Amino acid sequence: MIKYKLKKDSIKPFSFSYLKDYLEALGIKETNSFIKQPRLEDQENWAHLDNMFDAVKSLHKGFEEDKQFFLQVDSDADGYTSGAIFYAFFKRLYPNAKIEFRVHDAKEHGVVLNTIPITADYVIIPDAGSNQFDIQEALSNQGRHVVILDHHIVENAPTFPNVVVVNNQASPHFENKFLSGAGVVYKTIQAYSELYGFEMEDDSMYEDYADLAALGIVADMMDSRNLDNNYLIYKGLHNIKNPMLKAILEKQEFSVSSVDNPTKIDMAFYVAPLINAVVRYGTTEEKELLFEGMITYNATKIMESTYQGAIRKENYYDYIARTSSNVRGKQNRDKLKCMNFLKKRIDDNHLADHQLLIVTVSNTDEVKIPKTITGLVAMELLKYYNRPTLVLRPRVVKEEHDCKYSAFAGSGRGKANGKFTSLFGMLRASGLCDYVEGHDMAHGVQFPQYNLEPILEFADEYLKDVDFSLTEVEVDYAFATSNINRDMIVEFAEVTHIYGNKIPQPKFAFELNVSKDSIRIMGKKNNAVKFTVGGVDFLKFNAGKLVEFINSSSANIIQFTVIGRAQINEWMGRKTPQIMIDEMEYTAKELENLF
Repeated sequence: MIKYKLKKDSIKPFSFSYLKDYLEALGIKETNSFIKQPRLEDQENWAHLDNMFDAVKSLHKGFEEDKQFFLQVDSDADGYTSGAIFYAFFKRLYPNAKIEFRVHDAKEHGVVLNTIPITADYVIIPDAGSNQFDIQEALSNQGRHVVILDHHIVENAPTFPNVVVVNNQASPHFENKFLSGAGVVYKTIQAYSELYGFEMEDDSMYEDYADLAALGIVADMMDSRNLDNNYLIYKGLHNIKNPMLKAILEKQEFSVSSVDNPTKIDMAFYVAPLINAVVRYGTTEEKELLFEGMITYNATKIMESTYQGAIRKENYYDYIARTSSNVRGKQNRDKLKCMNFLKKRIDDNHLADHQLLIVTVSNTDEVKIPKTITGLVAMELLKYYNRPTLVLRPRVVKEEHDCKYSAFAGSGRGKANGKFTSLFGMLRASGLCDYVEGHDMAHGVQFPQYNLEPILEFADEYLKDVDFSLTEVEVDYAFATSNINRDMIVEFAEVTHIYGNKIPQPKFAFELNVSKDSIRIMGKKNNAVKFTVGGVDFLKFNAGKLVEFINSSSANIIQFTVIGRAQINEWMGRKTPQIMIDEMEYTAKELENLF
């Protein structure tokens, strides 16, 4: 069942600019920087970052003296883009520079001490390392230079000789606390260019790496309302330079809005997940191949592989994009297999009878649930059972004095419903967990096995007033059949490039009466539906149940409740506003019953 309500700051029905009002309600004051384009002054000065001068001076000394560099690539899309910016920029500036990189074998974060080559004079840790105090001290004692370019929260950090930490969170005068690791590295190469530009052929060449910075910021779900972030994202996505990034976009050309000028939504849904899939599910060789593609700008190599008994030849970047896409495909197939296996366990044991769905897995299961996709599986179960979900596996926890106890640990996923706004907060409030670390609705969790039933009881009581069978959605405006404001829908549909984290696409609700004869069934599988009301097209894909309902109903009117987002469809030079349907309910009505 769908229930919707207007947001507190819903769109005004009569306005000079619906979009301007919407952005202001989100807390954005300089709306023209989003509606038109960012201003140069929106970019925050790198000099406000503590220790930036020391970091750049140290890097300059190391490269000028031909020192050995070791670069640790962190395990997510922000980590890969952070590392790629650093490597590509400095190898372009110093072609003979000795930079050795390492990708993690598993999905871990930070640098691993025993993997650092003994010959490395400089250790570079982008997008991580701020909290690795023991390793910082050990490297300092070894006489190495360490440069950390990070954005994670750090408190009470000690200082060590030859260790320089540039971190926006630890820089009181730097206002943008939503900059990602890739953004910090971009500021670093900008600082290097401005301080040592007299030694470079082009002191603005750092701008060629804005596309990677934009991807890192978007992939790490940074707040896109921030003017500095908006500037970097706009600059990067309007000037794609990285050939590997171009190849990935071309591989997804039927999904993204534009290969040449992708939106934040394109990057978040179709590019970042591909990189993260390789990080989670790829072999070390596949991870290295993808990173090498991201740092290589002029490859002419032709890659050969065997496909269905024949030799297949591809250019370097297309080959990597395809192999990376295959990794994501395997991840998604395994995710579906794991989900179906767990659905049977959940249904057989009535686990979804509780307000909190907890399902445990182990290495003895017929279908193994890889640790790297535990969170993804939890998310799919959340969607299917429409209730907060924990996917956990047993582990033995060692305490002091070699004491041990059995625990469950894994991933939690949830979504807001009425007064329920934080699974993280609920589990913390129970006092029954060893730890809950992460975000409100996506986090890691661990608790003693003997607390399983008490946590279920606590959640049942805590969530007793939440009806998870009811989908309650906050919308920005509600329309009826007779009052659809086409101009409002067009205004929001034409600016899809501005939408991103903290600037969501407005959700609209519609109460519609639609003639059954006017509903068009489309698609190769006849499972897509389209109808037009008030000059606006409404589309729903994977609508098999609705198609069955339409075909079996004898009524001449279908009454819809629809919740969806606006976009523009352009065909043969003609632009038509569309509503992409996210949620809907429908009933059959005879014409005479409507009047």
